[in-house]
Amino acid sequence: MAKQSAIYEVLHSIIDRGGKEKLIARIERNTQWEGDCLIWVGAKKRNGYGALNFKHGGKHQQFSAHAVFATLMRCAPIPDDLEIDHICNNRLCVRHLQLVTRRENLELRECRKKTIK
Repeated sequence: MAKQSAIYEVLHSIIDRGGKEKLIARIERNTQWEGDCLIWVGAKKRNGYGALNFKHGGKHQQFSAHAVFATLMRCAPIPDDLEIDHICNNRLCVRHLQLVTRRENLELRECRKKTIK
């Protein structure tokens, strides 16, 4: 199963089992506003992205926080041919997200590097 579909399945399962309020409380505990960005302040992966751990189907799974938020915003899995771009260029922001192709993501990254310099 593709990672994006797995995220949707886990979230759907949590909500179906009555865990929506618990999930919302967990999100609220692990985010804080910094200006216009909603920053993930919970666990982080080695690559600097936020991380959410879930137990599903008897095993532990870790997902990127921004991928979980993008899935929640869409109410659907992220298509396998698309990636999540941080519009604000902050990998811990879970608010300013858009779906783009791999090529678009790389082009945007390069463009933002030039703008920052």
